[in-house]
Amino acid sequence: QAILAQVLRHGCGREAAGTAVIVLARMALAGKGAHRPLPTEAAPHDEHEDEANVFCNVYDILPRVNVVLRFFDPNLGIYHSGVQVNNQEFSYGGHDDASTGVFCARPRSAQGCVFREQLPIGRTGLDPIEIRGAIAEISRQWPGNTYDPFKRNCNHFADHLCLELTGRGAPQHVNRFTRSRVVKGVFYRCLLPLGRCLERFYQPATICYDDDAEQCAGGAGEEAVVSGARGINRVLVEAATAQKLKANKLFKECAYNDARCCYNKAMNYLQTMPRRSEEDDEVVAQAERVRLALMLNLALCDLKQGEYARAAEACTELLEQDPDSQKGLYRRGVAYSYLGRLDESASDLRRVLQAAEAEGDSATARDARRELARVRDLVDAEKQKDREMARRMFGPRPAVAPAAATIGVQQRPPLQPPPQFVQAPAPAATTVGSLVATEWGGTPSLAPFLRAEATPPRAPG
Repeated sequence: QAILAQVLRHGCGREAAGTAVIVLARMALAGKGAHRPLPTEAAPHDEHEDEANVFCNVYDILPRVNVVLRFFDPNLGIYHSGVQVNNQEFSYGGHDDASTGVFCARPRSAQGCVFREQLPIGRTGLDPIEIRGAIAEISRQWPGNTYDPFKRNCNHFADHLCLELTGRGAPQHVNRFTRSRVVKGVFYRCLLPLGRCLERFYQPATICYDDDAEQCAGGAGEEAVVSGARGINRVLVEAATAQKLKANKLFKECAYNDARCCYNKAMNYLQTMPRRSEEDDEVVAQAERVRLALMLNLALCDLKQGEYARAAEACTELLEQDPDSQKGLYRRGVAYSYLGRLDESASDLRRVLQAAEAEGDSATARDARRELARVRDLVDAEKQKDREMARRMFGPRPAVAPAAATIGVQQRPPLQPPPQFVQAPAPAATTVGSLVATEWGGTPSLAPFLRAEATPPRAPG
């Protein structure tokens, strides 16, 4: 009544009075009383708004439904939101794989919804490179397959990102609709089963941005959420490149463990990239080049730290994608040499030497020759070790007795005639006594012969 009397006292017409009545009715329904400012009043000025470089862009997903909802509360509605920083807008959507659901595009360019307002959040002191790193780190925490319309949606992400960048979250009314118990009950009991039935015949339109408009025709079974990946892929590649440069500096300072941590972080950024771009896309090709360089650097860190098995495994994975990589072959050959796999090491190093000589790369050829010489020395040492082991196992060879010889003259055994030319001895006497004497080795005696001659022969019969 006081506000209405104030309006009439200043000579305002019926239209102004009607506006005041409507505003009072909205206040009463919202339960806010006279604490909500009238449209004619100036909202309290926030000193951070003039210096803000982080904004929350709010969109009406269902404009007609929101018009009805705002009759009960001016801020009530079903919204999509994104965070604008450095002339880029970041938001979150769901999909079926484990890659990040965060994406980046041109501000206020969302399609499938209507831009409503831009709300200043605050100011961040991070430079553009640090902002990319922060967003890349956050994107790992928001994979697309964890999307939930009431617990983990685009508005939850906007609130989280604003809090990380400025220390202040997004306005609470942006996500107020999803906190309603009535809405949750209606959604899970009515709308969700109905949507699952209708998606067989009708694919709902998704929210997308201008940079990704041609990719928004989602396949069957996808949710009606934000899609698009090109912008965030660029951000992730730039963040991975920045981490790589930081790791290279640490490597030169011989901080191999810290350098390895930075290389792994850059690899994780690239692994979270959405795989929805074309294979020949420039960003995807650049990301592949950065990833191969990171694998080589990780192998080098492993060699410096004595992790030869891990270095060989990383190089093998690299060579499956780039079989002609000289650095990959060289580092795997070095790792194999320390693992005792000398034949494989020599094979890799010979391939490096042949390629370097064909390309006229004298530095690489010199390094390959040096490593090959070291591998040959290791092979010779292994052979000598085997010989020593065999000598210890089987003992020394028996010594051969020297043949009898005179000084200056070699003694030869006498020549023997062949058996067929040896003359047989003369037959002995056939007398009994001689045979007996000869058989028993005695001297022949004449007595038997004498007795035989004196005794006459007996008659037959």
